[in-house]
Parts: sequence; structure tokens; C-alpha cells
Amino acid sequence: MLKGTRRPALALAVLLVLAVVPVLPVQAQTIRLVVDGEPLFFDQPPVVIGGRVLVPLRGVFERLGAFVQWDPASNTVIAARGDTQVRLTIGSRQAFVNQRVVFLDVPALIVQGRTLVPLRFVSEAMGARVDWDAATRTVFITSSPLAQPPPPPPLPRPTSPPPSPPSVAVVEGIVFRVDLQVFPQRILVQRDTRIYTFIVTPDTAITRVDVTTNRGGAISFDQVRVGDLVRVTADTAGRAILIRVSVREVTGRIDAVTSRVIILEDGQTFGLGSEVRVLIDGRETAREQLQRGMEVTLQLNPQTNEVVEVSARGLRVQPLPSLVVRITSLIHDAQRPLRAGERLTVTLRGTPGGAATFEIFGAVSSVSMPELSPGVYQGTYVVRSGDNITDAAVFGRLRAGQVEAPLVQAGTPVTLDTLPPVVTQRFPQPGSTVSNDRPNILVTFTDRGGAGMNAAAIRLFVNEQDVTARASVTEGAAAYSPPAPLSGQVNVRLSMVDRAGNVSEDRFAFTVVIAQASLIRAVTINPTTPLGPGDVLTVTMVGEPGGQAAFTIAGVVTDAPMAESPGQPGVYTGSYRIRSGDSAQNARVIVRLSVRGLTQQAEGTARLTIIAQAEVPPPTITSPAQGARVRAPIVIRGRAVPGYQVVVRVDYRGTYLVFILQGTLGQFSTTADGAGSWTVTIERPAPVAGAELTISATTVDPLGRQSQAAVVQVVQNP
Repeated sequence: MLKGTRRPALALAVLLVLAVVPVLPVQAQTIRLVVDGEPLFFDQPPVVIGGRVLVPLRGVFERLGAFVQWDPASNTVIAARGDTQVRLTIGSRQAFVNQRVVFLDVPALIVQGRTLVPLRFVSEAMGARVDWDAATRTVFITSSPLAQPPPPPPLPRPTSPPPSPPSVAVVEGIVFRVDLQVFPQRILVQRDTRIYTFIVTPDTAITRVDVTTNRGGAISFDQVRVGDLVRVTADTAGRAILIRVSVREVTGRIDAVTSRVIILEDGQTFGLGSEVRVLIDGRETAREQLQRGMEVTLQLNPQTNEVVEVSARGLRVQPLPSLVVRITSLIHDAQRPLRAGERLTVTLRGTPGGAATFEIFGAVSSVSMPELSPGVYQGTYVVRSGDNITDAAVFGRLRAGQVEAPLVQAGTPVTLDTLPPVVTQRFPQPGSTVSNDRPNILVTFTDRGGAGMNAAAIRLFVNEQDVTARASVTEGAAAYSPPAPLSGQVNVRLSMVDRAGNVSEDRFAFTVVIAQASLIRAVTINPTTPLGPGDVLTVTMVGEPGGQAAFTIAGVVTDAPMAESPGQPGVYTGSYRIRSGDSAQNARVIVRLSVRGLTQQAEGTARLTIIAQAEVPPPTITSPAQGARVRAPIVIRGRAVPGYQVVVRVDYRGTYLVFILQGTLGQFSTTADGAGSWTVTIERPAPVAGAELTISATTVDPLGRQSQAAVVQVVQNP
């Protein structure tokens, strides 16, 4: 976690909405105006036109002590200050200072009722010093004695002598700008909303002091940085007598360094300021020259905790090529998903004589790997109850002495699944009585652990007879249509196994009772699995022969005709092809039979799910937002079709020392609730500080079809 915070922006952004000007179009700019060290704000701020900065004449001239008048008949502005009179006409490049003609870079303009003049004209007219800082987009206007108002009339002599004016002034604030290339040199300091300008002379004493120990020493003016916390003592002429830069010193040894952060071996992490100065053995150099293992002294801004200067000692002894620590391979022995109690063995090969560990992202970290033979390290992890993660990355680490090899990820992820499958629906309903001697028997189930079901190992029993061979078994359901009539109590048993080998069993019973006067004895639908556009549903009814029959799918089709089989009296069959736009969840299938003036209805025991969409709608990721900075635990939220499965995958990419590391952290599954909301939580951070994370989410509908991915990219904070 960074111990520093980003400095507030020093420039005040103002959005300019300019009116149409008869001479040139005006483009919106963001410009700050500082007069005699004090920021000024106007209803019409300065603008840039044709590469020239224009400032509001009345506001600036009146701030410098001039009296301004407007002659609407001639579109002329008249400004008077002492013996100086300025006249200029709107739209004309010619102006008059007393009787002297002055040509403007850009004609004076009226923008939203305010007269704007070129910045250089302020100097020409009032003798003020004018500076334009393009980097901060700031106009600095400093009045000169010629531009100051005349002295007031002398006051009556007081009866007692007035107090002497202070000989020095003290200002404490943040360095806004350092002018090294002008004479005399200047430093601008911001305190609250005001900016103070001080002249730096060869006699100015400049020191840097540690606020913790109150120790420090002299530094040169070019070592003062924008953003430093300073205390300036100046005389009444604005000359700096003493500039004290306050810092906080931290010493340690570098564990890792990037362009944005520096991490010490004791775990302290600091942000690097944009103007950070780097010294190695007293010589100024680029921050890229900092290396792991260097002893450093960090100068921190006491307010922001950002590093403003790094003083490092160069590494005196470079490791010999033969002593470079590296990992040559990392493998594990998992051939399938693992359940609780099973062992995962990881083997690492690399530099001998070191200390090795491995971690399974999201499950365990720092598992010891003893060295079995020179350069061969091996460790074992016993899967614990509650370990549930799909396609988790396996990382290996190796350290020899003070040198650590670059992090390595195994080429094959591992899935840990300790939860057995569970039943989600049963048809007919447990304990129910049905008037249907060939009812559809349907059991749906799911694997909570994420390894997926082992459909080949699932077994279905009816009245303790194994009917699996005649049943339709998928990874989500087992469906059976009895070939012969059933009667009385019917016992159903389902044995389920997932790919990790977790086993569970489900039992239920229902009763078949057929009334003697019933026209309908059996209703069977096929298939009972979810249907999509183009699929065909077949409904079979067994009842009294010679009748008229039809079936209805609630909410989809009504009174679809059924025909009696010529070779099987009393057996009626009808079919319906699912159309695009048909949609149903747990829809009832009802048959009707009319014989000799009598009509009877019966309902199939299974319910239908019909998917209307030709393509699976993708989910949305509502949190975190694109480009967000996140910390573990990372909570990912989104929206999807209610009841659809959502599969979330997280990939990472980051820099470890000078190496680019990337891979997959794992895959996480959940189900959208009745309102369409879903949530996935990643408890542990990626193994690389400051890694870029790519979060992708897809939905899987009941037909097993997968949507296109929704993708969000974020940055993981250290």
C-alpha cells in the first residue's frame, strides 16, 4: 500500500464558454491569473487566441491602480493611472499610451461583455512585469514602481511614533515554481490560495532539514523541487534570506522499484514524485539505475509522503553469472480436479542451495519445498475442505542468499473442488400422487465446487433397478421415460459424481394412482431438457382409443393437434418445433382427450424450459469500473439473465524487477439471482505489485451455450 498521497493540482481549471467574436473565433482555454502574487478570478477569465494570451483589461488595470472608462459611442476604452493615459478601440490593433502609438499583437476584443487585450500590452501600458508559464498555464503580472498608485497624502503627525515595519516576513507553503534560468532567480511558494514570489540571491541560505531528527545541511537552489514543503524568510524587498526545505528521511535497502513506487526490504512502500531526484554514489542519474539490494536514504515530503530524492549506494559486488538465481521449470502432478484430502505435489528446478516455496492462487501461499537433490525442490499440499477454485495459477519462488529468482508460473493451472454435487429440482415432486402411469422422471443437479459433473459416472435407479442405460444423462440432468406402466409407490435414487470424485446421493418417492374411469393413463414428453429455436418437442399420450386429442405448452402454444397411431390404438402423438421468440421457464404441458362426448385433461410431470434468444446475452460488469485501482479482496459485481451461470476469469500482467510477468489467476463461477445480480470475490491479490488485471465475464444458458465476454481492465494497487 502506498504511504504517500497524490498532491492536489495547483492549477484551478475553469471552463470558458466564449461568445462569437466578429473578428476571430475564440477557443476555450484554462488559464490562471496571478497579480502581485495573488490569484485573481473574473467572470471572463484569460483566453488564448491566435497563439496570444488575452487578459481582461478592466480587472487587471484596476488591480494595478488604474481608473477605467468605456465610451460606447466609439467603442473605446480609456484607462488612466497617474500621468499615464491609455486609449484603445475594440477591433483595432492600434492603441495609444499617452501620445505614443502602440501596435497590439491581436486586436482588443469583447468576449461576453468584457474587453480582452494581449498580455504584452499590459507591460507596454502600465510598465508591469509580465510572465507566461506555459507548463502551468499561468499568467504572472508583477507591478513596478511606475505602475504603483501615487502615495497617499501625508497623515497628521501622530503624538507617538508609529511602530516600525517588520524587517522580515516568513511564509510556509508548497513550492509552486522554481525559476533557475532568469536573473535574478526566483522561487514561487503557494500558501492556501495565494502565491508568493521571492528573489533568490547568492546570499540566500538554503537548507534541507529532517522533521523527525531536526538534522540537515545546506543544499543548492537547483536541488529545490516543485512540491517541496518550504519555509521562506524574506526581507521587505522580497529577497529570500533563508529557504528551509522540510523533509522526512527513511533508510533501508531496496527490495523492488518501478517507475512509480519503491519498496524496501522491511515492506515499506513509497510513491515516487514526478520530480524525484536520484543520486547514486553522489552522482545524479535516472531512476531506472536504481537496483534491488541498494542501500538508500529516501527524502520524503512530510505532507504527501512522496519521495522527492533518493540517495543510493551503488552495488559494489555484482553477482557472478554462475551465481545468478533462476527457476528453470515448475510443474505439478494434478491430472484432474482435486477433492479434499488429495495431495498436490509441485516440483521446482533451478539454482541449487536455495530456499523454495510455491503457492496456489486463492488457496494457499508459501508452501515449503525442500531440496531433494541439487537444484530439485519438491513440496506437497493436502487439499483442505473449503478449497474451491477453478483453474487456479500455481507460482514458484526461489531465493539464494539475498538474491531471489524472477517469479515463475506453472504452465498448467489446477482446480480444487471439495463440494459434492447437489440436486436442484425433482419431477414428479417428492411425496406427490400422479394419475400418470408413465410419468417423465427428471432430476436436475449442479456441481457447487466448479470442477463439473462426471456424466459417465452418474447412475439413476427406479425401484432399485438401474435404468441409466435407458435414461438421458447430461452434466446437469438425468431424464427417464418408463417404457412400461408404473403403479403404486415409485422410489427414485440418483448417485452423482463430479470430476474431482466428490460423490453424493439423492432419494425421493412418489405414488402412481389411475382412476378406473380415467380417459388418460399416461403423458410423456420428450425431451425434458431445455429447448431452443429449431428444437422439436414430442408429446405422447396413452388413453381411450378413437378420440380427439391436443396438447398445450403454457405460454407458448395452445391446442396443438395430436394424432392417434394407426398401429397402436389409444396412443396419441403430437409435436411442436420451437420458434424464435418462444420463451418459458418451468412451463406446464397439458393434454386433452375427448371420447364419446367425454373430455379429460392431464398434465405431464416434467416442466419445460424454452430459450428464446438465438444468441446468449452477455453479462455486464458493474464494479469495478474500467481503469479503476483496486485492492484485495476484489469484489466483482454485475448483471446477467436470472438463473444463468456466470463464469469470471481474471488475467494479470505486471513487472517484477525488470521482468514482465503475466498469466491467469483463475476462473470463478456463480449464478445470477432472481433479480439478475451476481457477485464474485477474489480474496488474495495478484503476486505482482501494481499488476494490470483483465476481468472477463461470460454467461452460460441452460442449453450450455456461452455468450461473448464482457471485459474490464483495472490496476491492482500495491
